[in-house]
Amino acid sequence: MFRGTRFMITDAGVIVADPINEGAAKTMLAAIRKVTDKPIKYLLYSHEHADHASGGQVFGGATLLSHGACVAHMKAPGQTAATMTWTGAFM
Repeated sequence: MFRGTRFMITDAGVIVADPINEGAAKTMLAAIRKVTDKPIKYLLYSHEHADHASGGQVFGGATLLSHGACVAHMKAPGQTAATMTWTGAFM
């Protein structure tokens, strides 16, 4: 896969992290579909850099999560704004 991307299958659905860009996100979705048909429930952006937080549109319908401090910076083309945020320590 691509460095930095992750997905985890849970009983409720799939959690995806850092889709990188649209092409990588499509590749990731194809890899996910090889192992499960569960819905993509959450898309997590670890931070606002476009090389991690682009391509989210591929996972339409997923709840997008990001740290609240990142939201104002997520304006690069191809980035999809987070629909849910958290505050406090990044990691």
